[in-house]
Amino acid sequence: MNYRPQFHFFAQQHWINDPNGLVYVSGVYHLFYQCNPFGTKWGNMSWGHATSRDLIHWQEKPIALPQRNLGDRIESIFSGSCVLDEHNVTGLGGAGQVPLLAFYTSHYSEAPKGMGRQAQSLAYSLDEGATWHFYGDQPLLSLSPENDEGFNADEFRDPKVFFHQPSGYWIMVLVLAVDRKVVFYRSRNLLDWSMTSTFSDPGDNPQDLWEVPDLVEIGIAGTDEHRWVLLLSVNTSGLHKAAGSTQHYFIGDFDGTHFQFHATQTPPIRDAKHPGFNRLDWGRDYYAAVSFHNSPGNDPVVMAWMNNWLYANEVPHDGFRGQMALARRLTLQRDKNGRVGLRSTPVLPEVQHTANRIFDGKPGNGDIIKRPIESPIQRLTLISKGYLQGQIVLTLGYGVQSLVLTLDADQGSACLDRQALCSDNTPAAFLASDSAQGLELEDASVLVVLDHSSVEVFSTDGSWTITQQIFPLQPLDSLTLEYRGDSVPQVVLEIG
Repeated sequence: MNYRPQFHFFAQQHWINDPNGLVYVSGVYHLFYQCNPFGTKWGNMSWGHATSRDLIHWQEKPIALPQRNLGDRIESIFSGSCVLDEHNVTGLGGAGQVPLLAFYTSHYSEAPKGMGRQAQSLAYSLDEGATWHFYGDQPLLSLSPENDEGFNADEFRDPKVFFHQPSGYWIMVLVLAVDRKVVFYRSRNLLDWSMTSTFSDPGDNPQDLWEVPDLVEIGIAGTDEHRWVLLLSVNTSGLHKAAGSTQHYFIGDFDGTHFQFHATQTPPIRDAKHPGFNRLDWGRDYYAAVSFHNSPGNDPVVMAWMNNWLYANEVPHDGFRGQMALARRLTLQRDKNGRVGLRSTPVLPEVQHTANRIFDGKPGNGDIIKRPIESPIQRLTLISKGYLQGQIVLTLGYGVQSLVLTLDADQGSACLDRQALCSDNTPAAFLASDSAQGLELEDASVLVVLDHSSVEVFSTDGSWTITQQIFPLQPLDSLTLEYRGDSVPQVVLEIG
C-alpha cells in the first residue's frame, strides 16, 4: 500500500512533528515544523520549511533552522512561532526591510550556567524566510533553576508570540510543561520580556504534560462580541495515559496581562478524564495545533500534527514518518442555550471526482445497505433528516479490514473505530477507537475526508471533529450503511 498523502503535508523524507512558525507573508503561507533531517524517528530537532499559496499544495524548502553545536553544548531547535516585525522595533532590519522573526525553544544537551535546559531564543530573516540568521548564541529568555516560584526550568518551552492591539504590547505565551502552567510575557521591542501572569490547570491531572500553547481572539458569529481562545496540547499520563496526545481549548478573556477562563459560560463538551478541558478534536491523532500569524480574513487558521506520542515513532513508514492535518478555520458560535462554542471548518482540496450520490432513502431498523467503491475517493458526505434516536453505522471496507463510524443519538456520541484496520506492523497502542461526547446528533450530517493514511471526520456545523491515522492493507472498496432504531430517518450518502 502507498501511505504517502495526496493532499496533507508531509516531508518527502525523514521524521516530522509539531507545526512551528506558521505565518502568511506576501501571499504565501509558510509552514515551519519540527523535523529530524537524518532519520525517521524523533531526534536532531531542527525546523523544516514548506510554502503554499492555498494551504493544500506545499513545496518543501531547505532546512530553515538546523540543530547547532555551540561548542560546550548542542542546541536542538524546539517548537515556536514567527511574526513580522513590520515597524522594525528590534532594529534588525535595514532600510525598507521587514524582519521575519522566529522565536523558538533552545533545548540544550547540557544546561548553561544559571539556566535550565530549555530557554527561548530568536532567529530572523530579512528575505521573507528564504535564509535565516541566529540572534547570537544566548537566549532572550530563560529561567534559573533556583527561581523564586519553584518552576521547573528544564521544561519551559513553545513560545507563541502575537501583538495585542489594545495594550500596545507584544505577548509571548509559553508553557511550564510539567508544572502544568501557561505563562504570559510581554514586550515593547520583541527582545526584552517581562512575565505578567500564569494560567494553571483547572482540573486535577498532576501527571499530565502541557505543550504548544496559542492564544487567539475570535468574534462570536452574528454579534459584535469576541472571546479569547487558549489552545493547549496535553500529553496525558498516569490514569489517563491511554488517551496519549490530546488537543484542548479554553474560552475566556485576555486583557493583555491575564487570561480569565469562562468555565461556566462554555458548552459542557468536556473530556471526562480532564475536567474543565474542551476538546478541539476528539481523535487520537490531532496535536500541537497553532495558528498562522498575519493570515488573511478575520478567522484564525490552524494546523496540527496528525500523530500521537504513544506510537509516533513506531507507525509504518516509507522513508517518511509524520504528516499534518488539514488546515482549519476557527469560529465561535452560540448554541441554542446561549453558550459559546468553538467551530472548525477544514480547508479542503478541490474534488477530483464529480460527487456521486450512492444512496438516498429511508433505512428501517436493522437494514444494511452496501455499495461497492470502484475508484479512490477523497470525500464522503452523510446527511440525515428525521434522525431522532438510535444509531447510524457507516462501515468503510478495505478488503477484509474495516473502519467504522457510529453516530449514536441516544448517547449523544460519535465513535470512529480503527481497531479492525490494523496490521501486524502497527503498534499495540494504535488499536483504538475515539468517541466525541456530549453531542446533539438529531438530523446529524458529517463530512469524512479520506487520504491514503488518514481520515478526518467533521460535523457539518463544525462543532466536533475526529482525526485518525489509518494504515490499511488494501484500498477502500466498499461502503456499508446500517440503521438501528425506530425513527426511520432519510439518509443521503455522497462520495467524491
